[in-house]
Amino acid sequence: MLSKKELEQQIAELKMDYINLQGDMEKLEQTGHAGSVAQAAERLEKMEKQLAELNKQLAAFYGNIKEGDHIGLVGANGVGKSTLMGIITGQIIHDTGRVEWLPGTHYGRRIKRNHRKNGRGHS
Repeated sequence: MLSKKELEQQIAELKMDYINLQGDMEKLEQTGHAGSVAQAAERLEKMEKQLAELNKQLAAFYGNIKEGDHIGLVGANGVGKSTLMGIITGQIIHDTGRVEWLPGTHYGRRIKRNHRKNGRGHS
């Protein structure tokens, strides 16, 4: 597992790559390179999932969420807040890792259904 500093550095680098790729996409759209735009969009999506995964790993350094805790996701546009929530709720299929629920955790039927529908189950 990476150190906290290494994770923070990877996140910063990935954010810069993400911003640069967004700029490249805008240029491609203006010049009408549809195939290149589609490839860039796929790369953006992968970057978003990678950012979500790195942020999740970084969160492990700050402690676990306990019963009754209220949390908030804070970050700049495009860093993966919505993607992370989509992965947790089963609306987005993640590339690596897993969503793990503690025994006795109560969560909505919709979340269970989304995880089953996407073939990821829930633990």
